[in-house]
Amino acid sequence: MKAKLHRIFSYGTLSIQYDADLTDGQALDDLFIVNNGQFDIPLKVVSANVSPIQPDILNIEFSKMFSYIAKEKYTPKQIHKINEHVLNSQNITFDPKQLPYDQKPLMNILFWETTMYHEMNDLDGKEFLYE
Repeated sequence: MKAKLHRIFSYGTLSIQYDADLTDGQALDDLFIVNNGQFDIPLKVVSANVSPIQPDILNIEFSKMFSYIAKEKYTPKQIHKINEHVLNSQNITFDPKQLPYDQKPLMNILFWETTMYHEMNDLDGKEFLYE
């Protein structure tokens, strides 16, 4: 079997805790650039909201696309390991100037949505749920 190019869309949430409550929700740019210590990674912002329970936390839901070449499709568990290796709560950094708040970010946690891997298998943009 010949190796093929696979394009995977992953979804996750970046939760950022600030040193004070965020009093008003503000729009973010469509792209949020993070760094893993080796290179910049653009995340497409799907939505962003201030937590109604803990108003000092901003939750940014995002999607990210990456490609790999393999003879067989990777399993969701393998894809999750790749995502965790490339970008995780320990290695993620970002420029807080990208965020429209004056409050100072204290910490952040990154969650990958393990049930939401999609493979883009055609250049025409058709995608299907990765199972």
